Amino acid sequence: MHIKNNTENIFKMPKIFVLADDLTGAAEIGGVAFQFGLNIRILLEHDINTIYREEVIIIDTNTRSLNPDQAFRKVYEIAASCNLKAYDLVYKKVDSILRGPIESEIRALLAAMKLNSAVLVPANPSRNRIIRNGKYYVGDFPINRTEFRHDPEFPRLSENVDELVMDNSGLILTGSDVEHDIRRKILVPDIASEDDMRSFVTRIQGKDVLAAGASDFFRSILIFKMKLNRQKEIIPFQKAIFNHFIIGSQSESSKHTLTLLTQKKYSEFRLPLLAIDNDTDFNEWLVRVMKDLDDNRQIVVSGPVERVEDLSGIKEILCKLVRVAKLMVERSPKGSQFFIEGGETASLFCRTMRWTDLQIHHAWKEGVVLLANKDSDIRIAIKPGSYSWPKEILNDN
Repeated sequence: MHIKNNTENIFKMPKIFVLADDLTGAAEIGGVAFQFGLNIRILLEHDINTIYREEVIIIDTNTRSLNPDQAFRKVYEIAASCNLKAYDLVYKKVDSILRGPIESEIRALLAAMKLNSAVLVPANPSRNRIIRNGKYYVGDFPINRTEFRHDPEFPRLSENVDELVMDNSGLILTGSDVEHDIRRKILVPDIASEDDMRSFVTRIQGKDVLAAGASDFFRSILIFKMKLNRQKEIIPFQKAIFNHFIIGSQSESSKHTLTLLTQKKYSEFRLPLLAIDNDTDFNEWLVRVMKDLDDNRQIVVSGPVERVEDLSGIKEILCKLVRVAKLMVERSPKGSQFFIEGGETASLFCRTMRWTDLQIHHAWKEGVVLLANKDSDIRIAIKPGSYSWPKEILNDN
């Protein structure tokens, strides 16, 4: 694994560089690093002329929806422009259920770093997402028998890991044996428990192997390879006076969020189907949202009640929700907090607001973080649609 020996000076914190393919993945990795006392900077735009002094630099490449060639070029250009030799660990964050052009991004990073092979560990046993005999399971069910089968952009139609990687050109090697020759291959090990994860991480040898995967793998590297200790306790979360939710996901978890919030008397606004393509209907709906905002109501906005399957329609819904969120931020008092569900929604929101330089204000063990932007006193908590909010967020009165 490409990790420098950092034991010469036990008081020196390691330098870590992470490329993530979307914002929620970048934030999740940042939340893990935050709990180990590391200073983190999350960037949506990379400036090659800037010297970053934080210990952990995480760049959201926003490549999940690109085609493989586009993703390869973008990741290669970013990686080649950075002095990666200055970092003790270079990590490629991927989606835990293997959405996006994963192989192309890994190959781009290998080329930029002049490395031969990679270990890819998407399993997250802490969330019951495991790999056994080269097959992906969520709990007791193969992934293609879960709600992930209906993902609008990357439906998980197979349980086989090598088939889930959309751009697999034959480099994916499944199995647990880290001793055999994996040169010019991407090894995806069987990981069915946290003990499996610890055993796999401690057995990896060599500096010429790129580490790629989900958050559990990253956490295990920090603990078992870099010998870091958790330094920050999870402090109780405090809601602001005004808290608003933007839900861009159609997952079961998001439906649960809506149910709980409406029970707590949030003003619920579901985007009407007719408002997706009709600006007149959208503006009429927007007026109602702004009225409740001006009346100091806490608000949750989301997509239509009816499930939308068409990808172009889904993207237009997200654009409409982000337009609403931008107006809400501009008209909300200082110190307000926004909770955004869905990686694409969160990314589009931050890019629309030109919030491209983020720091972590708070982190939960569930992989959810509260982000701050230097140009605003509004804070945003973001999470993937398939994750649940921490209990204190939804259960607090």
